[in-house]
Amino acid sequence: MVGLARRLKAFILAMAPRQSLPDSRCFARDGIRSWIRGDLPSYRVPQRYESDAAVRKQMAEKLQNVFDKGYITWGDVKSLTSYFSAPKGEGDICMVYDGTKCGLNDVLWVPSFCFARRGHIISNCGRNLLDGGYRHRGNVLKLPLDVFLQPYCGVDLKPYLVTILSWVMWVRCAMGLKPSPYIAIRFMLLASEVIRGDHRDPANALRYDTIRLNLPGQSNYNPSLPWVSKIIQATNKLSADFVGYVDDLRPVGSSESECNQCARQISSVLGYLGIQDASRKQVGASKHAGVWAGSVVFADEKGVGVNCTQEKWEKTKAYLSVINAEMKVNDVLHHKTLERQRGFLIYVTRTYPIMVLYLKGIHLTLDSWRTGRDSEGWRMTMSELHHHFGESDIVDNAPSGAPEYVYPATRLEADITTLLIMTSDSTPPKRFVRSKVILSACYGFGDASGSGFGSAVQGPGGLWYRHGIWGTDVNKDSSNYRELRNLVETIEEGVASGSLDGAELFLFTDNTVAEAAFYKGNTGSSKALFDLIIRLRLLEINGSVRLSESG
Repeated sequence: MVGLARRLKAFILAMAPRQSLPDSRCFARDGIRSWIRGDLPSYRVPQRYESDAAVRKQMAEKLQNVFDKGYITWGDVKSLTSYFSAPKGEGDICMVYDGTKCGLNDVLWVPSFCFARRGHIISNCGRNLLDGGYRHRGNVLKLPLDVFLQPYCGVDLKPYLVTILSWVMWVRCAMGLKPSPYIAIRFMLLASEVIRGDHRDPANALRYDTIRLNLPGQSNYNPSLPWVSKIIQATNKLSADFVGYVDDLRPVGSSESECNQCARQISSVLGYLGIQDASRKQVGASKHAGVWAGSVVFADEKGVGVNCTQEKWEKTKAYLSVINAEMKVNDVLHHKTLERQRGFLIYVTRTYPIMVLYLKGIHLTLDSWRTGRDSEGWRMTMSELHHHFGESDIVDNAPSGAPEYVYPATRLEADITTLLIMTSDSTPPKRFVRSKVILSACYGFGDASGSGFGSAVQGPGGLWYRHGIWGTDVNKDSSNYRELRNLVETIEEGVASGSLDGAELFLFTDNTVAEAAFYKGNTGSSKALFDLIIRLRLLEINGSVRLSESG
């Protein structure tokens, strides 16, 4: 612990000339000042009363819990914030605290910062690596709110808690307040530096000796291992590590013992720095440690991958079905409802990123009311704007806000149909991000632009190939279509035979049309080419192969 104290002091002294960091315990006790631009609001609209008796009872229980923990207390309230409930699973709700409706978030400023992605934790998971499952949640609420800001974070609990007869206010970082994630991430990043310590110290649970590069093209490239990893030379295994998502830390290690040691070091140092650690929320080391940051990370005999929960998968399918049904019944879509559905679908694409391409139709639909959009919802160029509006009046007639209903964009129907196909499985597919098999594609029979086609694949089991002549149903199609179809059918046959199942494929092509269609997710007017892209994407989303593209 003395060594950690010295490292903490050295770190603070090193950072002091740049941002004058206070003592860590004072920081954890008093919080940090918020940046304010403009006048603070004076919002005094009473809290809306929930009409549903069952939901009202659940809200009262959750609000009482927050009040009993001291996150909210009495004070000189100058402005209110609001809150409401949202469904959570079957028969449960979650509380949503809103700092936007009252105007408070509009006058608060925070610098840009990034969130950890699933790739950060996956990069630390080897084929035999145990996912620690250690949870560290709730520190956003336990970090104090700026004292100056507290009176403007009032809460009206009177409609739900009869024992509270006056307004109360947040004294911890309020959920729904713009600076809260930034405050948590800023302090947790500082704590992470201290937790990691000296990587050369033999007593450090996070020690490592060297950095190993495992890159495609190397003779000893292993697709089941991370491209860049920290290695302990004595065992030639990945070192223990951890990754954070806001205030949630998850350690990973090559064994259960390493994982537990890493979790203990994290908990000890956080306590030393003044951050409370909710040990009751820790989960034992496991290869299937459950949901983290919206996804389930797993490691099995086939490789390392992610998927989502069954509940989220079913909700995704339900939202897509609702949008599809609405388009068939009505000429317009409700803007606010579609906006909420998009928010959830964006969250799902963090697990299945190839679905991002097919949210474009929703984006275009939601923004179609804005000035400077063409008939398909795309933003006009400056020359198009001048041609449409004239030289002197381009955006003078811009709408003041979004309408209640919007017309579907041209591509929305095709995008929703594609997403429905991708989500047609009854259970969420496993998307592998690291596999154990690598094969190389060889083209020894020329291209597929003439009347014939051919392809060859060489792997651990030897060389297998396919060739033939196109039938009359394909002869009239473009060379772009035939080249891509040859590639897609080769991969499909390889997956069906087991030769390519779970493999990592690097695709190289000089077909710029096919490459553009793969990246953009659409092909303009060619439905046949679009169908091939869907078949290729389905192989990836179902976990059959992992595609790595290169032009």
